[in-house]
Amino acid sequence: VEDAESALWQLWSGEALQEPLCQAAVSNGLQCERLSAETWDEVIKPNRPAILALKRESGFAAATVLLSISDASATLWTGSAVCDASLTALASAWRGQALYLWQSPKGRIGPVGEGDSGLVVSEIVDAFAELDNLPAPPLDTYTPALAERVREFQRLEGLEVNGIMDAETWQLLSDRLGRGFTLEKASRLALNKSRGTECR
Repeated sequence: VEDAESALWQLWSGEALQEPLCQAAVSNGLQCERLSAETWDEVIKPNRPAILALKRESGFAAATVLLSISDASATLWTGSAVCDASLTALASAWRGQALYLWQSPKGRIGPVGEGDSGLVVSEIVDAFAELDNLPAPPLDTYTPALAERVREFQRLEGLEVNGIMDAETWQLLSDRLGRGFTLEKASRLALNKSRGTECR
């Protein structure tokens, strides 16, 4: 399990992991999100590389970093190599648990909505201004107009439309701006780091 945590951290930071993964993430302004899932769709929905909790045939715990999934196979990162695995074999070992990291807006302590204020709101305003190719207004309060802009974005992206900047909405907004550490970016980086290293 520690190897998978080190492999994921290496992708995110380019550095060796010196402390537990979630502790390192929080120390570096990232969120550490754990999820229980029944389907691969739920695991890949955040569009972030994820650590999958596995159970070996011997019954011992294991883990791996998931980079992508196709109909029949999964692409995994070992920390030194990119490997393809049978999706059927991976599914039989997977325990329904996953963990991924994501970059939240500065000052975020949870979902942000109307009436909230501070640095987190300014960062949300700046992100939408960049997306809309407009100058950012000097706004640090979550106004009804900002809530409507969030609802419009959620509608366009097929998210739950509630006007609240939650984790899923922020992750997708970050992706649209090219800021998110997506599965595609992680896969390219892992391929570059592996330099043809054989899978073990």
